[in-house]
Amino acid sequence: MIEQVPGRKAGDFFSVIRRECYYVIARSTRVCWMLFKIMVPVSIGVKVLKEIGFLNWAAPYFSPVMGIVGLPGELAIVWVSTMLTGLYGGILALAQLGGQVPLTTAQATVLTCMMLSAHAMIVELRICRLAGVRTRYLFTLRVGFALLLGFVMSHLFSAVGWFQSPVQMVWQLHSTVGWRAWAIGESLQYVKIGCVVTVLIAVLRSLELMGMTDRLNRWLCPFLRPLGIGASMAPMVVVGLTLGLAYGGGLIVEEARQGHVQTQEVVMAISMMCMCHSLIEDTVLMLMLGGAPVGVIWIRIGLALIVTWGLYQWIRRINSTMLYRFFAVRHLEKG
Repeated sequence: MIEQVPGRKAGDFFSVIRRECYYVIARSTRVCWMLFKIMVPVSIGVKVLKEIGFLNWAAPYFSPVMGIVGLPGELAIVWVSTMLTGLYGGILALAQLGGQVPLTTAQATVLTCMMLSAHAMIVELRICRLAGVRTRYLFTLRVGFALLLGFVMSHLFSAVGWFQSPVQMVWQLHSTVGWRAWAIGESLQYVKIGCVVTVLIAVLRSLELMGMTDRLNRWLCPFLRPLGIGASMAPMVVVGLTLGLAYGGGLIVEEARQGHVQTQEVVMAISMMCMCHSLIEDTVLMLMLGGAPVGVIWIRIGLALIVTWGLYQWIRRINSTMLYRFFAVRHLEKG
């Protein structure tokens, strides 16, 4: 039985619960609709390109790039597939090589870190565009960071003699995936995204109602402020870093459209998440492919923080005209 409070009806509690449920469902529906309108047609288009052999045609053009980071040219197909389709597409491309390209643990670490830094570019860059950050800038940032990360680690491991033994993969690679299996996998992925987005919004709303959001922002502010990311962006950045760019970026799109965040903060938050996101699921996946934790986790995160800080030192000194010309868009698109 609900205790009667003077001036307040017993049914008020259930009214609040009902109102908050409507809020969570309405907001999660908007976010998921925005994400799915991008993901579904892009996924179908990329699948068609893969089936007609576009990836095999494009891969040789990236072979010279592999030499910069100390990788065999044959692995270009893996990175191209990863950039267009995502990590699982890259894993399938690696499986198609069938062990024909022997790798050391150092090379596997370089490859997996590059895959983590630049993957699912078509979908993720489109989401970032809706948040107000220019696609050309983010494409250059992600590809450039992947190459920088691969170059640094390749020369570091070679210089100190780390991880030169043959790689041992936990993941058992299989290359046969037909249209039916692909469609089932994609459908399950969308269901997962819908559930995760709903839970995230419910948790963030609960924290807000309990007054925990301000406390979380105060805790994270000393770490994010030197990177040009304000306290109001802290929860969304945490979501993006831990769970993925689609989740964090989707929430940032909502905040940007409501005018709750500044353009420069959006640019810095998206930039950081583009270089380093989904630190739980994706990281574990790449560790199973033989990547060494010191590279996949620590060097990648450390270099991402350094690059983000360097970008902020530059961006905060430019005027608004330069900001909108090279980094941000003035008018947000409707998703």
